[in-house]
Amino acid sequence: MIVLLAAIAARLRPGWVLPGLLFVLPWRVPLFGFVELPTLLVLGAAAGRAPGLVRAAREWPLVGASTLALVAWIAASSLWASSASFALAEAAKWSLVGLSLFVAAADRNAEPPPIVAAVGLGMIPIALWALAERTHLVAPRGDVDELRARLIVLRDLVRGRALFVHPNRLAEFLDQTGVFLAACAAAGPLHRLAAAGVAIALGGSWATGSTAGMAALAGGAILTLAGLSVASLRRTGHRAGARGRWLAGGALLAAAVVGGAAATLAYREHGGLASRRFVYRFAIGLIQEHPILGLGGGNWVLAVAAAPRWMRHNLSFFGPHSHSLVLQLWVELGVIGLALGVAFFAVPLWYGVRAFGRLPAAWRGVEAGAIAGVTALLAHNLVSYFLTQPANGIAPGLLLGLALRGVVGSDVRRS
Repeated sequence: MIVLLAAIAARLRPGWVLPGLLFVLPWRVPLFGFVELPTLLVLGAAAGRAPGLVRAAREWPLVGASTLALVAWIAASSLWASSASFALAEAAKWSLVGLSLFVAAADRNAEPPPIVAAVGLGMIPIALWALAERTHLVAPRGDVDELRARLIVLRDLVRGRALFVHPNRLAEFLDQTGVFLAACAAAGPLHRLAAAGVAIALGGSWATGSTAGMAALAGGAILTLAGLSVASLRRTGHRAGARGRWLAGGALLAAAVVGGAAATLAYREHGGLASRRFVYRFAIGLIQEHPILGLGGGNWVLAVAAAPRWMRHNLSFFGPHSHSLVLQLWVELGVIGLALGVAFFAVPLWYGVRAFGRLPAAWRGVEAGAIAGVTALLAHNLVSYFLTQPANGIAPGLLLGLALRGVVGSDVRRS
């Protein structure tokens, strides 16, 4: 019923699709199994706007090819995986990321102000909820022993997660939305709402207790603002001359220093990679055994289960995934899958970066924010893996699609 209603709404009110999805996205209400409300809404929106998705795939053939290639390779890995069903489930999760990408890319109705308002107004309650959990104003949901086992409650420390399954998942979401809003605060539209959203996102990220999340959000926001400043100075460089070039270089250098300092501080506060060193060694060992094809999509958990008993004890906290997007793809899909994963993200981002200088002014903040938001997630996922559940892939998918949506109207060729 939810899918049908979403399809009807998408058909009758196409301008509501993208803002509506962005607004509802953080409301992670589980319905059955791993299926959550945003998942069904994306499926309904895709059904209601199916002709637009086909048109977008034709407009962006390289994007369609890179998306299909990764999903097809994951599905094909079921042929050599220990569990074919796990590989097909992993292919379905990545399919949802790709579907979200094309839902956003196909949109020709939504304009920048509703998009920015939806991101900010949808994210703010979730971030405030996490803050309330961290400050003990709201009790965390769930069994206390389970929360302690999953490192959500640590003595008097409560890591805020709101409706997200784990604080790290909320941190990854805030990486993307916070950096997106930072770009909009600088380049518009809705500067004030976007700036307030950034401040609240920083508070929410602190509430999750994720040092990698804080580094990605703070560092990403600073670098995004610096990048937009450099782009603005370049556009007026013919008038500013040498002074403009020096200012642009200085802004970028300052941002790099501050961003690097934030990442270094987070790294030190996190204890470096000490907590992940064992699992990374285990992952590298699996890569050496299966370097080309990998174990098969979703089969990491089976490799952990098959490890010696003493090793399973050390890997117990890392059982669901390897805590690194790069290692996860390489372990499960081999070097071929890793290359396809790089292309999956790089192709739409490349189009967005190429087009940025020729975008209408109204789209610059949205375009820069979409590119920077996905980049912040990828930076965080050097030490994490975002796609533990299907709904986690909707946000990066929509942002990748927005990176293409902003290109519409520019003179950049799409193939």
